[in-house]
Amino acid sequence: DVMSREAHDCVLVVAGSGSRLVVLAETIGQAWVTSFAGSAGGYGTPVAAAVDATGAVAFFAALAGGTSPSAVVYRPVTGAADAVPQGDPAPITGSGYFGGPAFFGPTVTDAGAVIFKGFVARGEPSVAIFKGELSGPPAAVSTVRLVGAGDPTPTGDATFLDILGMPATASDGTVAFAALASNDHGRGIYKIAPDGTVTRVVERGDPAPGGGVFGSVGVSPSVNTRGGVAFSAAVSVVDGDVTRSIRGLFVADERGLTSQVLVTDPAPLAQFVRLRDPALSNVPTISFRASVGDVIDPEACEVSLGVPGLFIL
Repeated sequence: DVMSREAHDCVLVVAGSGSRLVVLAETIGQAWVTSFAGSAGGYGTPVAAAVDATGAVAFFAALAGGTSPSAVVYRPVTGAADAVPQGDPAPITGSGYFGGPAFFGPTVTDAGAVIFKGFVARGEPSVAIFKGELSGPPAAVSTVRLVGAGDPTPTGDATFLDILGMPATASDGTVAFAALASNDHGRGIYKIAPDGTVTRVVERGDPAPGGGVFGSVGVSPSVNTRGGVAFSAAVSVVDGDVTRSIRGLFVADERGLTSQVLVTDPAPLAQFVRLRDPALSNVPTISFRASVGDVIDPEACEVSLGVPGLFIL
């Protein structure tokens, strides 16, 4: 977790049985001085901490008093931390560097690999999803590119123009992400297997379960170790001369593509009127934030603002 202590932020981890909190990194006010990659200084604000099965932690942090303004930091249970600072050479074609805003919140696999999205300055691609792994001795972070703008889509008929939103990572290293493709489909959801193979999950224009076609897909999918991917999307349904857009949550897994909940479905005490991006577990269950309320005018798709809540399927 990330919290404030005596007017500065720190990264905390619950140690042992959960009765003890350990400070892993703290802001420059009481700096845990860093020296990785020649970027000596202290942490600014650490955010988006993730922990793996061994207790190692990855987080994004602004750096104060050093030669780089930010970094993705990996700190193992024992030994020194290492990082990929902004300004580091990126593993890409040409002479690019991690530029700004360089990094987005990292996730960690059970094997200790750190998955993150990053922008690149003066190189190609301009944005990509990377994987960093700690190797050694001596300890060092090895970073590879998994997929980026300019890469061919899995169908081979287009290229990725942009990596959208935040990639999701399962504990086994499976990654799900949203991207904008150069073909007529536009935005889609894709999956990267632990071996690096990129496959297509769904694209705009695909048939939707129960009828209609996907008009758009959300940019924050979720993935589990079974390879299932959950995502939000809007389905375009033609009803006579009228085309309606219905928002819903969907799962693509070994059973195929299934609808989980739509805004037209009844909810506890009312009806779903707004759905947020889902989180998919290994069970599998789906948790999601949503608003419930009343439909005021179905013809005009007019609804009440609704009451927010957290739901599990």
